Amino acid sequence: MEPWPCHVCRGAKLKIFAMQAEGKSDSQILDQFVSENGRQILAVGPGLFGVIGPYAALALGLAVVAFVIRRYLRARQAPAPQIDPAVLERIEKDMAKLD
Repeated sequence: MEPWPCHVCRGAKLKIFAMQAEGKSDSQILDQFVSENGRQILAVGPGLFGVIGPYAALALGLAVVAFVIRRYLRARQAPAPQIDPAVLERIEKDMAKLD
């Protein structure tokens, strides 16, 4: 914790070391800290997703933006399809027969 070194953390670490030297288990140490200081004393780290999650979300968002921009640019650059005049004439003749 800031400011480093935090005197509260240092004291807690010394207390934990002393309890471990007495042979107390981790759960007994945690229970004693909770009984003395309340449940808010237990700080749980963000875990793997809490550390990697924001970066993964940013990377995914950038990938989506790049994909959308790429699709947009390809759609703008695509030439209009050219229809062969012979095929168009045949279609017109076939359509005239339907009437």
